[in-house]
Amino acid sequence: MKHVLNKVLLTLALMFVAHSVCAQNIAVVDMVKITHELQLEQKVQKKVNKLFLDEIAQFQKLRTEYEETAKKLEKDKVVMSQEKIREVMRDLESKKMKIQLDGKALDQDINVALMQHRDVVLEQVKESIQKVSKSKKYDLVLQKGAVLTYSDKVDISDFVIQDLTKNPLNISSLKAPISKNVTQVKK
Repeated sequence: MKHVLNKVLLTLALMFVAHSVCAQNIAVVDMVKITHELQLEQKVQKKVNKLFLDEIAQFQKLRTEYEETAKKLEKDKVVMSQEKIREVMRDLESKKMKIQLDGKALDQDINVALMQHRDVVLEQVKESIQKVSKSKKYDLVLQKGAVLTYSDKVDISDFVIQDLTKNPLNISSLKAPISKNVTQVKK
């Protein structure tokens, strides 16, 4: 008797859960489609590159100086004294180490800036998704990758793209990250 009662209670509980899930308005959003159609990655990359123009130029200048010094050494090696050759070689080695350190620091700063800017952009996309889902009265929004199968009528990606087209992302207001730690090239 107890066994039958447990089965009845379990069946009622499952029916309640199934009814609750069916009563939900569920939507799906395709973040890859949104990012691709709005060219979000390209916009973030362009913004970050613009923020680091001076640092990249300084780094390129250091590399150019290194290359010019190396060419000059090769060209004038036969007429230079051993002492002068050692001095230029030390200078080249010093510049090479500086290029490596500054290159790593610049790469790290750019990567941090990219991540920070992507986070800001994704937060704005998330706000748009929430706005669209609220206006369309959806209770739950899932990412496309988390769903095995779905009907196109529950995909709100196009509505989000329309919203973000009408109200463009505010990428221009993004600032450089505080963590800029690239060593300035000494003149």
